Amino acid sequence: MGPLAMLFVGFAALFSQEIQKGVNLRMLLFGIDHKQQIKSKFLAQFIVIGLNVVLYTIVLGSVLQLPPINAKTVLVLAISFTLFSFCLFMLA
Repeated sequence: MGPLAMLFVGFAALFSQEIQKGVNLRMLLFGIDHKQQIKSKFLAQFIVIGLNVVLYTIVLGSVLQLPPINAKTVLVLAISFTLFSFCLFMLA
């Protein structure tokens, strides 16, 4: 639930706050176009979600005493969250 909560709140709250404060317009005035803004937002979201998935997996595995989790499983989970976040980002 932790990575998903970060994903849903991250898009809705931050994007609406940026629009309300006029951050996008100011970035355009400084020469940063929409394409660069989208790339940087997605990269930041990817980093935060990736770290969140790894931390969530480590904590959950130690608390629930699950069998050791393969690194490939964590990678697949991080990639699936990233693709899901990209789809939500495009819908927003």
